[in-house]
Amino acid sequence: MKSLLAPMFLSLAVLTLLPATAQPTDFSTPPPAPGASAKTPPALTGAHAKLANDFRGRFSGLQIRLFKMKRRVAHLKAQMRGAAATSRLELVHRNEFGAFLKVQSVRYFLDGKELYAQVDNKGSLASRMQFEVYNGSIDARNHALSVEMVVRGNGGVFTYLDSYQFTIRSSYSFYVPRGQTTTITVVGHQRGDVGTDLRDRPHVSYRVRNRMLPHKRR
Repeated sequence: MKSLLAPMFLSLAVLTLLPATAQPTDFSTPPPAPGASAKTPPALTGAHAKLANDFRGRFSGLQIRLFKMKRRVAHLKAQMRGAAATSRLELVHRNEFGAFLKVQSVRYFLDGKELYAQVDNKGSLASRMQFEVYNGSIDARNHALSVEMVVRGNGGVFTYLDSYQFTIRSSYSFYVPRGQTTTITVVGHQRGDVGTDLRDRPHVSYRVRNRMLPHKRR
């Protein structure tokens, strides 16, 4: 019995001497040599290089398109923010030249672009005391209005006046506030008195009025 228990106690003694945290070691991958560094991947050539260049080109194109799209979205957002307070312009032509001057033609320009033009047709223009040239939305900022009128003398018994023709050119700068309607009445009239030379009498004046836009009911 003692001969059988002796090897068993010897085995238990050997096991208790082994460290409890011992882990198996993987010898399949050799350790890196001292001073060794990671290898640089080989440069792409042939079809692989062409594919990489195509990918870089497409990526750059997508970046440009994304940037343009962001700009368009920002512009649309700005338009939407200003939509609730759109400004308006009412432009009115008024004839106060009197009986001795007849309007032959009128032209209106807003910010350098022709807005309205009319030539007298059998007295239809001269007979209109007042009419609307424009009524619509406009950006809230500074604007430039230019007017050109051609008037002819209408002397009646004073036939010498019929030979007179004048071209009046006038410009006017104005500011349109946000959320308001700006009404500009362009008045063609005679200035001076009886002693004023007829060539200096035709003139253009501007009457401006601003008012708040009505609030829309929700």
